Amino acid sequence: MSESSLIISPNEILGISTNPDQLKLDYTRYPPSKPLAIKTLLSYPIAGATVILMNSELEVSDQFTYVEDLHHPLLKDTKGVSLERLSIKSSASLNSNWHSASAGEEFATPGRLNSQLIPDDFFERVIQIDPEVFDPEGRNGQPFTTIRYQLDLPGSIGVFKIY
Repeated sequence: MSESSLIISPNEILGISTNPDQLKLDYTRYPPSKPLAIKTLLSYPIAGATVILMNSELEVSDQFTYVEDLHHPLLKDTKGVSLERLSIKSSASLNSNWHSASAGEEFATPGRLNSQLIPDDFFERVIQIDPEVFDPEGRNGQPFTTIRYQLDLPGSIGVFKIY
C-alpha cells in the first residue's frame, strides 16, 4: 500500500483513498487526520469478488467473498453503500457478520469505526438471565427465570432457544 514503511498501532484507524481530498469532501464526518493516498484501490464489482489476507508466510489469515445480497434487504440501491464487518472476533466468511453502513453515517465511515460495529462487551451486556438455572416446579428455589435483553443496533435480529 505504501512505498515506505507504515506502522499502524493497535486499534488505530486509517483511511485509505486514491483521492484523499475528494474523500474529505464526500464524507463530511471524516476525521481531521490525513488519509493514506495510494495509486489504486480495490473495488468490489456488484457481481462479487473475493479478498484473501495472507501473513508473511503466505498463509491465509482471513478471507471474504463479497456478494450484493449481504446488504440490508430494504436497500433499493447499494451503489455507494459500504458493507461493514460487525465483529473482528467473528469470521469474515460468515454472512451474518456483515451489514450495510448506516444512512445516518453517510453510508460509509472512512477513517472511523464502522457504524454497525458490535462492541467487544456486547454479548456480556446484551442478554441477562437471572437466575441462569431455575426449578420449574419450585421445590428448590424460584419456579421462573427472567430474561432481559437490549438491542441498540439497527437491523438486529435474534433467536432464543430454551432447553
